[in-house]
Amino acid sequence: MNKIKKPSKNIIAQSNLQKVIANSFFISMLTIGTIALPTRAGTVKYDIWGGKGAGDCYNGIWTFDVTLDTSVTPNKLNFKILTTNGATCSDGSMNDDYINVVYMYEAELVEGTDNKYQFHDSDEGMPPPDSDYDLTMSGMYFSDTHRLMLNNPVISKRKDGTGEPIPFIFKPVPEPSSVLSLLSVSLLGIASILKQKIKL
Repeated sequence: MNKIKKPSKNIIAQSNLQKVIANSFFISMLTIGTIALPTRAGTVKYDIWGGKGAGDCYNGIWTFDVTLDTSVTPNKLNFKILTTNGATCSDGSMNDDYINVVYMYEAELVEGTDNKYQFHDSDEGMPPPDSDYDLTMSGMYFSDTHRLMLNNPVISKRKDGTGEPIPFIFKPVPEPSSVLSLLSVSLLGIASILKQKIKL
């Protein structure tokens, strides 16, 4: 009788390697959107989600132009709204009315550095939008690499101090090139480690 040849350990290992890489790719695609990548200042996008009291009127993608102005005292980190989610809220107000509104925050150079600026401030926007609320932001800006680290939550509160503050989560939307680069590095690293184990 002909003996049935069993697959070699190397063939099994190669097959397992392919399965692991495929599974890793799938998992990476599911989780990549949750990674808090540093945001490059300039034109940046945030996926905004309102917390308690916010409703869903502001949920969605908003685009900002972020610039550091060191020609004024104190320094200002400016967030200019370029696009909104395009929604019309229940009170009839349109979010697109916020386009070109600039929120300006005092940015202080961190002692001992020449590139790290810390900001934590509230602003009503300029020109002031038709709103009773201002926006409080905080975080860090690195002028040498033009990186922005924005703290969550971003807080909206009434200008007259009444009512409860409303929290918003600003989740950076990574550039496609950043996602592909990070994904490629992850998969190459997995493949390299597993191939080394196969040889052993």
